[in-house]
Amino acid sequence: MLCSPSADRHGWLEALAGACLLFVAAVAQAEAISVHSAELVPVADGYALNADFSVSLNPVVIEALNKGVTIHFVVDFELSRPRKYWFNKRVATAEHSVRLSYVPLTRQYEVSNGQGTYMAESLGAALQRVGHVRGVRVLNGAILRKGSEYEAATRMRLDSTQLPPPFQVSSLTTRDWVIESDWYRWRLKP
Repeated sequence: MLCSPSADRHGWLEALAGACLLFVAAVAQAEAISVHSAELVPVADGYALNADFSVSLNPVVIEALNKGVTIHFVVDFELSRPRKYWFNKRVATAEHSVRLSYVPLTRQYEVSNGQGTYMAESLGAALQRVGHVRGVRVLNGAILRKGSEYEAATRMRLDSTQLPPPFQVSSLTTRDWVIESDWYRWRLKP
């Protein structure tokens, strides 16, 4: 059977279009959480993290949430000291958990972040609360050396290890449960 050159070109274009769609889907999935801002603020004998994340969930996660599955998010924090001629030295790490659940009786979303529990009328308002991190103590001030420069980094991710077992298995086989931001980095000089 002979193929015309236009048929070959058409197949190639379809393959290219499919690859582009996969790339766009992967990028959209990877950007389900983005970091808008982050800073360290001095508190009594240390520093606290203030950060704002934009959080969106895909339909699979929203359906599970609305059927009673609690979704756990983790805010990771790292502080390192840059070194010449060697890898950066990690000075401190911290994690902060945020829990999101749906309460069918009141038809509200509940956000618990270790500092309090908040109720929201809509999923959008609840996700705004999830992404609004304030006053999370992440390091002791005694660790920092005056005059040294540090690199701080933070990110937010969905913690699939906190899901019920059937969803944990699903998280291993599908990208629907991989929701995280890129690391947001900034310089700090105490």
